[in-house]
Amino acid sequence: MRRSIGCAALLSALLLWAAPAAAQDNPFASCDPDDFTFGGSRQEPIPDRPDAWRITLTAPVEITCNDLRLFADEVIYETDTEDVVATGNVTLEQDDLRVFAERAELNARTKLGTFYNASGTARIGGTTRDRNLFGTQEPDVLFRGAEISRIGPSTYTITDGGFTTCVQPSPRWEMSGSRGTIHLDRYALMRHVVLRVKDVPLFYLPIIYYPINDEDRATGFLLPTYGTSSVRGGSISNAFFWAIGRSHDATFFHDWFMKSGQGVGSEYRYVASPTSRGRATFYLQNERPIGQGGVVDPDGPVKRSYRIDGDMNQGLPGGFRLIGSANYFTDITALQKHQDLNVYSQRTRAFRLSLTGNLGPFRLTSTADQRDYFYGTERGQRTGRLPSINLALNDRPIGRTRIYYGGSAEAAYLLRQIDLSKPETDQSLWRFDGGPTLRAPLSSLPWLTATGSLSWRLTRWLETYDPDLGQTVPVAMTRQLLDMRAQIVGPVFARVFQRPGGRYATGFKHIIEPTFTISRTMPALDDTRYRRIVQNEPSIDGLVGGVTTVRYGITNRLLARRPQPGAAPGSTQGVAREILSVEIGQSYYTDARASRADSQYQTGIYAAASSFSPVQITAITRPADGISGQVRTEIDSKHRRLRNINASGTYQGRLIQVNSGWTKRFVIEGLPGFTIGSDFLDTSVTVRTEGNRVGGTYAFNLDLMKTSFVHQRIVAYFNAQCCGISFDWQSIAMPLHGIPADRRFGISFTLAGIGSFSNPLGSFGGR
Repeated sequence: MRRSIGCAALLSALLLWAAPAAAQDNPFASCDPDDFTFGGSRQEPIPDRPDAWRITLTAPVEITCNDLRLFADEVIYETDTEDVVATGNVTLEQDDLRVFAERAELNARTKLGTFYNASGTARIGGTTRDRNLFGTQEPDVLFRGAEISRIGPSTYTITDGGFTTCVQPSPRWEMSGSRGTIHLDRYALMRHVVLRVKDVPLFYLPIIYYPINDEDRATGFLLPTYGTSSVRGGSISNAFFWAIGRSHDATFFHDWFMKSGQGVGSEYRYVASPTSRGRATFYLQNERPIGQGGVVDPDGPVKRSYRIDGDMNQGLPGGFRLIGSANYFTDITALQKHQDLNVYSQRTRAFRLSLTGNLGPFRLTSTADQRDYFYGTERGQRTGRLPSINLALNDRPIGRTRIYYGGSAEAAYLLRQIDLSKPETDQSLWRFDGGPTLRAPLSSLPWLTATGSLSWRLTRWLETYDPDLGQTVPVAMTRQLLDMRAQIVGPVFARVFQRPGGRYATGFKHIIEPTFTISRTMPALDDTRYRRIVQNEPSIDGLVGGVTTVRYGITNRLLARRPQPGAAPGSTQGVAREILSVEIGQSYYTDARASRADSQYQTGIYAAASSFSPVQITAITRPADGISGQVRTEIDSKHRRLRNINASGTYQGRLIQVNSGWTKRFVIEGLPGFTIGSDFLDTSVTVRTEGNRVGGTYAFNLDLMKTSFVHQRIVAYFNAQCCGISFDWQSIAMPLHGIPADRRFGISFTLAGIGSFSNPLGSFGGR
């Protein structure tokens, strides 16, 4: 939770003497006497107090003053001390406020006093709430106290009291404390607080601080959270929220883990405009090491690590835009211990910052990024660009011809270190790359399109690879390549099938699109020079000269004309949509080395060089709104076997949602890069009732090769009036080089008017 809602602060409004000061002899002299009602009155002197009188108004007493009304069985006023005592069924009514008490004692001069055995309701001021969160009830606050006193101009105390935003005869939850202090528009401080849900004590807090003001965001401490984990034990988390301004805020938090240690962190967020915003999170933790069997060593040395996470999208003057992201950590084992499955299995840390904008007809892109990929928890490799500057010219016509010219130029310092633990494996270097391009359409027939292009590419590396030394040396190298290319789509064949009155569709259209691309890159580059190029980026560094590449494929599309919602039966009107697409393609290279530089294929860089690429098959379907599926596979051209399969599907219904994905990598004997296989099924099912009152999710990641669950998660929730409850259980059984399996459980409550609290580092996902 990142917002503090001061519902406890509304206790501040329950004192009636906030009205204007009254004359000395009559505390209600500033009010209209016609608005007073009482059964009788008497006036008598007070013994031993000269010129002092006691004025008594008897039942029924009703005093209306400005926007305030007071009801009581008896009201007594003493003229010398200006003390006012109201007894018997005391009721105070004001805008958005109602207070009931057995007795009220106040002073008309100081405006201080006390309500005894008081209770009431008040509207949460200055907030707009979604009534559906509270069972369609207004988000009011109900309060009570043995004594509620005003002790200063804006300071109040409450003794043996409590509050809840569940305004019902039997509130489903309540916060109660022995004593509290409230400063208007500042904070509410309560001691010895117990949260009760359905009269069952849930947890105890020695002290709690609530910020209060007339907005939805207020500076102050957030509710603490609790969690449990089989690895680190129980945890308690505390946070302080700082509302710096209307457009930015910060949160500072502290976590204590029963077994492993503790951590501190902060988060900063800002929204400068609808298109400019950002956030940044820093977290530092000190933890003891994990010994055998996933047990924390209590006598082990404390290890410190930190993590930085954030993103930014900021508009700049001149139409420029700055986009950045970071997910950096110093210890991968600490990261995996505390997060969900996606981070638990994460092996990559990275940061990226890019600046883009137009300079006349040119597009400028400047990038700085670094990515570290870990093999286990110690070894890893680094790639990236620190920095790169790219200047591109979009295609522009030459005069009034149909010939277009464009081009690009890039200067980049390429990061590449094969083993982060060995500095001698660093192959980082400067590279300059770019050149002009000419493009011309050769055909614009509806059933046949053809485009030809000619590009010249100049690439210069300031360092090269020395095969004899086995490392890079500061010897520059320049490569020039001329690429001639022709792309043809067609002839396109189409056939329409009419189905008047069809329930699913009133017509179908089948389209067959052959594609053919031929390219020639020259001049040839001898093997000696080719081996000297440091292969940091295969799509550029791996380009081979003197090679002809032929790409061929065919795409089948099936479109359906589906009736519009509410259309008359038998209507032929409708919207045509693509419900199925199947694409088959392959490439041929006159030089087998070019196959490893072809980025169109997922597995190309892992396999050995080949004159034929794998056969790639992609099928995409979307037969109806909320239903979609995709399958992609590659078939090795030499071994005639599947290399991999990636399949996914989604069903989005009114009350149920299903997402499933299957990935399989096959083992192919004799094919480098395919000696180890994998087979995983990832599925989640979410079911909920109308109005989202009850719902739940079951998700799992199953290792089909080992027939064991990598991850399971069960979430169940129930939303009622004023409050809700959610249970979250997770089991992670994927030890990664000493990272133990973990089981987590968490409970999250939603309370009307004060938001929710949950376990931020346990079962509910992590920061």
